[in-house]
Amino acid sequence: YAVTRQGFFRTASFGFRHDRRSSGDGKLGEFLRAGFTRRFPSLLDRYYEFSMVQGSTTLRAYPNPSLEPEDVRSVETGADFSNGRYKTQLTGFARSYKHARYTRTFVVQSSPTIIGYQMTNAGDAWVIGATHSQDWRASPILDLGTRLTYQRSRIDDLKSRFPYSPDWVGIVKADLHDPANHSGLEIVNKAATDLLAYSETEGNPARLPPYYYLDLFARAEVSSGITLVAGVENVLDHRIQFRLSDPDEGRVYSLTANAVF
Repeated sequence: YAVTRQGFFRTASFGFRHDRRSSGDGKLGEFLRAGFTRRFPSLLDRYYEFSMVQGSTTLRAYPNPSLEPEDVRSVETGADFSNGRYKTQLTGFARSYKHARYTRTFVVQSSPTIIGYQMTNAGDAWVIGATHSQDWRASPILDLGTRLTYQRSRIDDLKSRFPYSPDWVGIVKADLHDPANHSGLEIVNKAATDLLAYSETEGNPARLPPYYYLDLFARAEVSSGITLVAGVENVLDHRIQFRLSDPDEGRVYSLTANAVF
C-alpha cells in the first residue's frame, strides 16, 4: 500500500452491492463497504521533529520514532437510483482513528533554551456523516448536479472536532457542453461551515471561518482520448484560509491534461 520507514503498511477493503430494476428504466442499487488501513497522514511530519536554539533561525530535524501510524477503520452504506437522465445517491459513513494526530509545541529549559516543534499522537477519534448527491442531464448540452455532506467528528483526548473538517459542505455545479461532450465548461459553487484547525505551534484548536468560492473549468478534447482542462478556482478572489498555518488563498489558476488509453 505504501512504503514508509517501517516498510509496507497493509490495507484491506470488502463490500457487496445489489442491483434491481424498478418501474420503467429505473435501477435501484444498495451497497455496503468496509475498509481498514494503516497510514502516516503526513510523511514529513511523521518522520521528524524540529528544534532550534532560542535566538537562532535554523531548525534542526531529528527522527521521531515514538509516533505510531494511524489505524483507520471505515464503513459506508447507502443506496442509489438511476432512471434515464437522472441519478441520485445517499451514503452514510463512519470512520474511526486509532492514534489520531495533532501538533504541539514543547519547550525544553536548558542552557541555552531549546524550542522544539513535534508531531505527537493524540487519542482515538471518530467521524460520522452522510452524503447526498444527484445528477440530472437537463438537455443534450447541460448537466446539473448537487452534493451535500454533513458530518460530526471528535478527538477523544482533545474533546473537540477533528481538524480541518467542516460540519457542512455543499456543492452545486452545472456543466455546459456540446452534444458529443468533446468540449465544455463546468461551473462549481462550493460552501462550507466553519472548521477547527491546529497550529504548528500550539496544541489548542483554533476556529477558521466558513467559506464560499466559485470555480470555472473549461475543457476541450484536442485529440482522441486527450483532453486539456483550464481552471480558475475562487473566481471572485475571496480570502479563504483552509489551514491555520497557511496564508489566505485567493484566486488559483490551473492547466491540466488527461489521457485515456
